[in-house]
Amino acid sequence: MNSSYCISSTRNRAPSQQCLLPHLPKFRSPSSLAKETHFLRRGDTPLHLKNSSVRLLGRPLASVSSFVEPEHETIFEEGIPLQISRHEATEAGTQEDAIDTSGMARAFNISSRSASAISAFIAFAALSLPLFMGSMAGPGLKTRVLSYSTLLLGFYMAWNIGANDVANAMGTSVGSGALTLRQAVLTAAVLEFSGALLMGTHVTSTMQKGILVTDVFKGKDSLLFAGLLSSLAAAGTWLQVASYYGWPVSTTHCIVGSMVGFGLVYGGPGAVFWSSLVRVTSSWVISPLMGALVSFLVYKCIRRFVYSAPNPGQAAAAAAPIAVFLGVTAISFVAFPLSKSLPLAAAQALACGSTGAFL
Repeated sequence: MNSSYCISSTRNRAPSQQCLLPHLPKFRSPSSLAKETHFLRRGDTPLHLKNSSVRLLGRPLASVSSFVEPEHETIFEEGIPLQISRHEATEAGTQEDAIDTSGMARAFNISSRSASAISAFIAFAALSLPLFMGSMAGPGLKTRVLSYSTLLLGFYMAWNIGANDVANAMGTSVGSGALTLRQAVLTAAVLEFSGALLMGTHVTSTMQKGILVTDVFKGKDSLLFAGLLSSLAAAGTWLQVASYYGWPVSTTHCIVGSMVGFGLVYGGPGAVFWSSLVRVTSSWVISPLMGALVSFLVYKCIRRFVYSAPNPGQAAAAAAPIAVFLGVTAISFVAFPLSKSLPLAAAQALACGSTGAFL
């Protein structure tokens, strides 16, 4: 009696030559459809297997053809098996990968040419805006050129901020399937604009007065203006390079580093607000740690009170107003302080949070 199990496709009464293949319709030939009973043989002793998902046919001298990779692949389209060559399957996979990387065109279900036309139109509109501003009629050519340059570089920077930072914020939502690519782009557009409009004044004030000492450049307005434009162009260029290679980088790091570099080169160490810069850079270390702590606490609360609840759907519906209340209250307290008085500002924020939770 043979002491080991062997696979053979040459010495067996079974008409099929399939070995070690899952018992699935796509692997079954017509000759094996009528045979519903399969046998596992150890030597000459047949063993009946009722629910075998793997077909092992005993006897030594396994055929090499049993392990040869087939030249064709079987696919099913609406229940009908179709055979395609491996070359065709490879080409189809390559085309599918190309479609997946179409970016804006895929997000909005438009052609790549239409996406490029939309981007060009936005850039043209940004450049043409000063033509409709009455204040641009009087100044000389130098001021007009600087205004156009500022608008162009501002658009370039904003475009790259959207390309890099929005991916950081929405990547997990798209990857988990919670949002489609189109929904993520539209949601990010609304939130980015709202954040810049409602809470961007504090950051703008820091960038305007808290990085460079403008008194050092008194009488050198053109130099200061050119330096800030260069900082904007450098930050935008670096963001575009990082986005091209898929690197999630910080916009704040880019623009602050550019401004500090310009100040050190043309104004010396005295042209930089070092105390303010220390506060800014310290936030770069504190923010990830605080974010990790808050995300851990939020996850534990969701796991404890939502996922572990007898009815997770009902628990999530009950927890949603609480999350909205906390978020709206925090945003209102920072963005719309009615007074420098802490009690009045807190009352106003709580009122806004309660309204948001109720709605």
